[in-house]
Amino acid sequence: MRLNSVVGLLAAFLIAPAVVAGQGIGVGAHAGLNGFGADAGLGLSSHVVLRAGVSIVPENYFLTDLIPSEISGVAYDVILPKRTLRAGLDLHILGPLRLMGGVMHRSDDLVTQAAVTQSIDLGGTTFTQTGTVEARLEQNPLTPYAGIGLGNVSSGFGLYLDIGLAYSSEAKVLMSAVGQLASAPGIDAALQREADQFLADAPELLTQLYPIVQIGFKFGL
Repeated sequence: MRLNSVVGLLAAFLIAPAVVAGQGIGVGAHAGLNGFGADAGLGLSSHVVLRAGVSIVPENYFLTDLIPSEISGVAYDVILPKRTLRAGLDLHILGPLRLMGGVMHRSDDLVTQAAVTQSIDLGGTTFTQTGTVEARLEQNPLTPYAGIGLGNVSSGFGLYLDIGLAYSSEAKVLMSAVGQLASAPGIDAALQREADQFLADAPELLTQLYPIVQIGFKFGL
């Protein structure tokens, strides 16, 4: 699927007449691991809701400090994708409990960066040059997702919660350096060893997943 698939679903949601819903339409505002954003829900029946949402990560987003960001003993700053789009369905199975699924598009990869001011060990080699080391989790930009949630976004007032995972069929960790460190002898091989060591320590499936955790306030129109 391509980005226009997500755009098409979003457009269908926006132009769908309210008469189709019969069960209501609602909007919500959320905060979570993908940033701040908004959601909208269109009830197709008493149990099925068409969902669409967008999240944007501001500069110095406070939640990035809560994300574990240590690779081989080196502390990294986390840089989240700037924009995330989602479109899918909610299936209400028991009261406020629901299953959710759909497609998600991220504008960027997840990136971590470490500023090197003294020395750093990479792939078993110590480098004293200054610069920046970057680790990038390269995944498919458009991925399916599934999860569970609480609250019906298409009706009522109150809180709602989404917890899920997106899956990328292709994923790899790429490491690079800038500054004086980028021209250090043996840096490319050391970065490759560092990335290989991370992949050896982490289950392959872990690099193919991307979390969705958000809480928000919703109200029916």
